[in-house]
Amino acid sequence: MPTYQVLRCYEDSCRMFQVHQVKKVNKWQCRVCGEKQSTIKVFLTSPQASECRTFVQNMNMARGRAEEDLLNQRQSREEDQAAVPQRQECRLPTRSKWEDYVDEEPDDETGEHDDQGGSSLPQQPWQGATSKWSTFADDDDE
Repeated sequence: MPTYQVLRCYEDSCRMFQVHQVKKVNKWQCRVCGEKQSTIKVFLTSPQASECRTFVQNMNMARGRAEEDLLNQRQSREEDQAAVPQRQECRLPTRSKWEDYVDEEPDDETGEHDDQGGSSLPQQPWQGATSKWSTFADDDDE
């Protein structure tokens, strides 16, 4: 006489309880999503399939109700948030974020900064430097 067991699919999108006949091999395939898996946990074992079927129906219904309640709670929270007008604060930046990274150096001895469109960034090493090739070039050929 065959023995039946209640198994649960461990695929995240499925997770359905199912009744399967006990086999020598601990492998089974989900009838809903088709995922092949090994037997990890047996929830119920019985010689009568009808007893396992009622258990599976109750467990799947309880899971469905829990998911439905969770969905209703999310929807009610979204409706509550939509009903309450949200106050938006418009803050103007009081200080630039780049001020921490820019070094301001005085242009002359008086300590005044260059306000004629000059950059306050330090000069890069390649700016204003002579080319290495100029040391090898002959001034006579020009």
